[in-house]
Amino acid sequence: KGDNVMLGYYRDPERTRSVLTDDGWFRTHDLASVDSKGRYYIKGRLGNMIVGPSGENIYPEEIEEVINTIRGVNESLVIQKDGKLVALVKFDDDVIDWEQLEREDKFFENLESRKKAVLDFVNKHVSKQSNISEVDAMKEDFEKTATNKIRRYKYNDGIPDNEDKQDAR
Repeated sequence: KGDNVMLGYYRDPERTRSVLTDDGWFRTHDLASVDSKGRYYIKGRLGNMIVGPSGENIYPEEIEEVINTIRGVNESLVIQKDGKLVALVKFDDDVIDWEQLEREDKFFENLESRKKAVLDFVNKHVSKQSNISEVDAMKEDFEKTATNKIRRYKYNDGIPDNEDKQDAR
């Protein structure tokens, strides 16, 4: 709360009213939990939360945090596709070199191995309802905002342009 947080959206009073309460509090839409010692943990954003098949809340940011700890992963994004959780992963360029397609067999063998390693690691380290069923490798970087955050909405239906994805199934 306060002028240091946000005055409002420029020339957009309706949008400003949707995020600021009458007494000036900014609605971040962050979801948090508190532990027994009173410490707060941000789980994710309300708009990013995925409701699982049994009605459970799944926070893709928590899964992405696990994926991003894997050596060789640059960044990731977890989405829901056809009712299943899918991880879109951008591997480091020195791990997956998309220019090596001329040595196709070796390239696809390495890519499939990396994807399986991510799938196995994640599913071992997250709750059962947060298990991913597929890993798709991103050839191009994720589209970002001015503050360098992934434009999550661009990937809600998978990879936006098939030219950006190498189908290695």
